[in-house]
Amino acid sequence: MGSGFLNQKDEKYASFKAIVDDSLTEVTADMLNGITTITDYAFAGCQNLESVTIPGTVNTIDDYAFNNCNKLSNVTIQDGLIIIGEYVFMNCMILSTVVLSGVTSLGAYAFANCRALDNVTLPHVTNIGSNAFASCQALTSITLPSGVTSIGNAVFGSCRSLSSVTVEAITPPSLGYSVFDGTSQSLVIYVPSGSVETYKTANNWSTYADKIQAIPSS
Repeated sequence: MGSGFLNQKDEKYASFKAIVDDSLTEVTADMLNGITTITDYAFAGCQNLESVTIPGTVNTIDDYAFNNCNKLSNVTIQDGLIIIGEYVFMNCMILSTVVLSGVTSLGAYAFANCRALDNVTLPHVTNIGSNAFASCQALTSITLPSGVTSIGNAVFGSCRSLSSVTVEAITPPSLGYSVFDGTSQSLVIYVPSGSVETYKTANNWSTYADKIQAIPSS
């Protein structure tokens, strides 16, 4: 669980948690100096938390770390973070923009029900857990990089405004069930031009064959 600074069983965590509950409006890079892991539930339910900066020393954010932070609108993640666990930012209702520079793994429900989220950049992600972006109702488009290999169940379920998904991987990633259910009726899934037919017949991708098109040439 990393350095233990934010471990629930730690006295340091207990005293820090009291401050969080009372008045914390931001988490700065200096506050997390030397931390490699932000542990489970570290800032969950901090109702006044508005801004978070994750320094490059942090490589893992564990489950539920920022869950239900209703005022959280700004998250800055410096290079170094690799793993975002399950339910980490779930129900952060006004969080709108997230850049995941070095993140390779997103846990289940990581950004579920972030209803204002409309801008996601994830250039290095390889694995996306089930329901990771479910019910992100403001999300209109997203690009999944060439290295993505696994997309879990219902990742974009009920993203009702999602109309454009670009998947840059030449080989179709493994795809769970109901991944694009409840998205915009005009959804188009763009894939590399040489892989269109492969995607259309791949397991579970075939469900969305009529939505799959070649990435437009620039």
